[in-house]
Amino acid sequence: MKVCILNSTTNKVENIVVVDDANNVPSFIIGEGQVLATDHTGNIGDTWNGSSYDKPVFVDNRTEEQKQAVIDAENKKASAKQKLQDLGLTVDEIKEAFGI
Repeated sequence: MKVCILNSTTNKVENIVVVDDANNVPSFIIGEGQVLATDHTGNIGDTWNGSSYDKPVFVDNRTEEQKQAVIDAENKKASAKQKLQDLGLTVDEIKEAFGI
């Protein structure tokens, strides 16, 4: 059974462990400043609000130029992979030789 361990101050899931019985969790698993969650459906980074888990909100602070650069790099990689396949290399050979 999955067991969520929360930071006792922030109620954020800091760790997840698997135990045989959630009602009999060894004390050494719970560190200082941590508490055992009553609901074990959360994931690391989630915050317990008292009745359910809130998922973290990720903010993308990259500029449009930075985002476009990532897209361009991925497109170039895909193009190179396709060209190598067109030359007769298999997907496994491409991955082994070029890591793509």
